[in-house]
Amino acid sequence: MANRLFIIEAPGKESILNRILYQVYKQRCEVISTVGHICANPPNLGTEWITNSLTEHSYQVRPERRRIVENLAVAARIADEIYLATDDDHEGDVIARDVVKKALDGVDINKLFRVRLRAMTIDEVRRAISEREPFSPDANKGDARRVLDRLIGTLSNRQGAIGRVQGSILIELALQTPVTGLAVLKIPSSDGGSAFTGILPVFAGESFDFDEINELCNGLQLSPGASLDTSVSTTWNHTDILLNCSLRTGQSPVSLADAMQRLYERGQMTYPRSSQRTVSCNSVNRTQLIARMQGVNFRPELVRNVRRPDAVGHEAPTILESDVPINRQVNDLSDAETAVKLLVARNQVESGLPCKMTFANSESLSQLPEILKNIQWHRKDIQGLCLWNENNPPHFKQWTQQQSLLHFMQQTHLGRPSTVIVHIEKFLSRCLINTDFSLTDKGKIWLSNHKEIFHNKNISNIIEKYFEVNNQSPEVMVRALLEICQLDVSNSVDLTGPERHEIQEDTDDEYTTNLN
Repeated sequence: MANRLFIIEAPGKESILNRILYQVYKQRCEVISTVGHICANPPNLGTEWITNSLTEHSYQVRPERRRIVENLAVAARIADEIYLATDDDHEGDVIARDVVKKALDGVDINKLFRVRLRAMTIDEVRRAISEREPFSPDANKGDARRVLDRLIGTLSNRQGAIGRVQGSILIELALQTPVTGLAVLKIPSSDGGSAFTGILPVFAGESFDFDEINELCNGLQLSPGASLDTSVSTTWNHTDILLNCSLRTGQSPVSLADAMQRLYERGQMTYPRSSQRTVSCNSVNRTQLIARMQGVNFRPELVRNVRRPDAVGHEAPTILESDVPINRQVNDLSDAETAVKLLVARNQVESGLPCKMTFANSESLSQLPEILKNIQWHRKDIQGLCLWNENNPPHFKQWTQQQSLLHFMQQTHLGRPSTVIVHIEKFLSRCLINTDFSLTDKGKIWLSNHKEIFHNKNISNIIEKYFEVNNQSPEVMVRALLEICQLDVSNSVDLTGPERHEIQEDTDDEYTTNLN
């Protein structure tokens, strides 16, 4: 019988994957976690770490991971099949490549397979194993992002630290104002049906008196206009879950992100750090089972964002348990894991829960006070049992800075699901903004510095869009992005030479087309 070695990232997944693999193979498999990245550059950006040709020469095994590398090498010697099951993202590709290079050097390449696990369930593990691929290292994007971020970091000076995402946050804050709260308003319907609801966003620094606005709604009526049959909601992605669960429970996005990771490692949730809002047919079937057990009128055909069967990559995070008590009350006292499970499962069910969406007609809207006219007044009449549907009275909810920044970063396409929480914590710890998101004196100095170095561009967004359509060697992509973003890193590398102009011509033409 074959000896099989599975290599994963998170130690929290070892025990459950061991149990699942025993069910699959009817024998014990070896599961070893890398505990994240096993390699890194020197932490000091002043250390020599890169050549003028943009090749790293100090990217080595981290001292605290050497024992893991040794264990992997020993386990690989007796394994007949080695499955690189690191996360299905760019960072997972980097870790898989590093493991092969640093721990499995000399191992027969025919023993190596890449598997992409998207959930810790027996069906998902079986699917991933059946779709295994011969290992072929493709860590270009992860390598390029790492090198680029370090080069950008070397631009830090006395006027402030420089970071691709952190700098872009400051620049966007100077251009746009974050939402810092939502007012929910109600106006009765002239037909005696449920009241129309209006959502009024409140922006940072804006003078807002909820009682005064709410008083304007008294004595008014709206008449029904156009309507459509739809579902109550669309499915949430990673950031949607963090923001909605945080607003609903009052818990911080940080604690909720940790809870999502724990649910994933225990096999109760699919991969949590997904930016997708599409779901698979299997997910729809699981949701139908949740709804059936709770007596809810879920209709699969109403789910609007079902992905094609041949789609690759992660779907929207979904709950894998079928006995989730979605009618249970969720409040500020709910623990983070319970809140995530209940609210995400509810959202899954709502994506196929029928309702009639009715909008106020234009004639009745024209009679409203000016401040209320530009709100989209609507009502949702849910068809079927929905015990958790709360008929909330008019109210105003002030957001925390974490919640506002999370929403702002999503709206401005800053950060990735795997790093957004880290960036929020780091940004707020630097005392660059006041409570109303106005810049502190330190923030103003840093912004001026970032605008000069970044040429007042959101380079984080530019770089992520570039990676969506390009996959070349890290050196080529880093060189191209330095040109596109007009970043001067001559203090770290000498990029002069004929090839620089050649790359600029090639990438500028292609990339400008892609952006437009």
